[in-house]
Amino acid sequence: LCIRKRNKKQLNPKTRKGNKIMKTTANNNETKKMTLDEEMAMWEARANDDFGKTLKEINEKAFNEWFNEDDEYGISQTPISNYITAYSLDGNRNYTVCYDKGKMTTYWVAYPLNSSHIGSLDRTDVWTYVDNSLLAEKYQPNIVSGSYRSAASGGTNNYTRGHLLPSASRTATSLMNEQTFITVNQVPQIQNGFNGGVWMYLESAVRSARNGKTIFVVTGTALQKGNGQTEEIGTMAKTYDRNGKEIPVPRYFYKVLLKVDSETNPTKASAVGFWFTNQKSSSSGYESFAVSVDQIESKLGMDFFVNLPDALEQTVEKNTSWSTFSNF
Repeated sequence: LCIRKRNKKQLNPKTRKGNKIMKTTANNNETKKMTLDEEMAMWEARANDDFGKTLKEINEKAFNEWFNEDDEYGISQTPISNYITAYSLDGNRNYTVCYDKGKMTTYWVAYPLNSSHIGSLDRTDVWTYVDNSLLAEKYQPNIVSGSYRSAASGGTNNYTRGHLLPSASRTATSLMNEQTFITVNQVPQIQNGFNGGVWMYLESAVRSARNGKTIFVVTGTALQKGNGQTEEIGTMAKTYDRNGKEIPVPRYFYKVLLKVDSETNPTKASAVGFWFTNQKSSSSGYESFAVSVDQIESKLGMDFFVNLPDALEQTVEKNTSWSTFSNF
């Protein structure tokens, strides 16, 4: 149930990255490794965990020369991307991110959500960096000691450290929850009326929509919206970390969600997407922001959930109804 680039443009093989990725926590030094499959197609970056299982919902967007040519995506001109995975103590994957060291921003976080992730623990608030052995601290924003600032010299603004994988979706163990406070799981979000409003209500609704199944989630950002051809949005906003480093502010946020009747041989499924502008909303009604997965694919140039049977994928990715998805 992976995701790949919709457009099969030729990539420069020298730009392909096969980074090893390890568990990163505030207070546990044990590591598990994950590697990118080096036999993948040039336009596809499939990640496999230690047990040889293809990650179910991972966004296989390879940030390389292909994107350097497309300014509407807002990708750095010299992107250096890492796939980083956080593991639980039982060896299961907590979540995976794709992070751009050049821009110091996260493009997506992919994770499963089921009953094994939900418990009764409170949020730990253990803000921390990714371990230096994986990602040097100089490539990470200093948002450990506090949130974003309005200028390099200081000041406050309405941007908060927005979780892409919510803390409240990882309350089964302290380690699961601590890992949601790592720098690469945070991006600047408008707090009043967005992160603390309609976005929060959507996150809660997703947790309630499991119905005994696993929901495969990709939550992502778009610095500028574009389909590679027609739409120009303009200069993105920016904010600053605690060291005065410039951090891009995503203009848009999206979620794509999938449930299946069988993870090994799906014959029935349901999917839906959500697309938001990073701005204050007077409404808490997240349902009005529901769109089809097809619509988000068109905006981003992506092809989600490619491991579904083709006919099933084509059908479920047309759905725009939250109630259809939540009731599946």
